[in-house]
Amino acid sequence: MVQTLDPMGEKKKILPILLEDCQLPTRLRILSYFDFRDPNERQTRLEHLIRDIKKDFAAAAPTLPHYPPLPAEHLDITRWPKTEFELFGRQQELARLDQAWQSADTNVISFVAFGGVGKTTLVNK
Repeated sequence: MVQTLDPMGEKKKILPILLEDCQLPTRLRILSYFDFRDPNERQTRLEHLIRDIKKDFAAAAPTLPHYPPLPAEHLDITRWPKTEFELFGRQQELARLDQAWQSADTNVISFVAFGGVGKTTLVNK
């Protein structure tokens, strides 16, 4: 399927690795491959392969938009439902919320759970 969607291998989703002499399938002959046939060279070639993959991933990394912080006058938590329950066993979630609130890089955090399990109590806390 990958070759059907990217027949020339431009997106580099298929990277053949040659471990021993063989006749490559016709559909793979047009692609570059890593030659691992020499056992004495495998470690060096593996390091090159890893370096190339990291380089490709770095080049493909999307640039994320930067959003300015929301001015305080646009923040209003007074209309949230009131909760009177004691919160327990949610230290990790509280820490994550504190970290997200203080981070300029976090714009949205989502907690998904059934109704009545304490999402609003967590956020109110």
